[in-house]
Amino acid sequence: MAVTAAVIVTVAAACVAALDRPVRIDFYRVVDSRTIEVGAGTGPTLWTRVVSVQETPTQVEVGVNAAAKPGVGTAGQTTLATVHLSIDLGDRIVFDALTGYEVADCTHASTPSSPPICVEALANARLIPIR
Repeated sequence: MAVTAAVIVTVAAACVAALDRPVRIDFYRVVDSRTIEVGAGTGPTLWTRVVSVQETPTQVEVGVNAAAKPGVGTAGQTTLATVHLSIDLGDRIVFDALTGYEVADCTHASTPSSPPICVEALANARLIPIR
């Protein structure tokens, strides 16, 4: 019986791992001096998480992965993932580990000068507890 349960758990883990993929970060917003939330267009997922945070004196590089639900598209849903920094964000630039591009700062998304991605993405965002 224990062997059967172990096999089922192993197969389930392998299936989730097969659906796991890096996802692009669309924006970030500052929560406090050492905490940011990154928004990733994941669509409906089984599991979304921050997989890497690399900090230097001038930048923060964040990587996010998501395991997609089989047969479901990825459009229309943004997941907010919380990132805890070791030192204050300050003037550092946030980069997406997948693309290597700078991520849009949507901290003040209600202002007229906000990047268009902020207004749309924040309207569809759901916060999930990611450490």
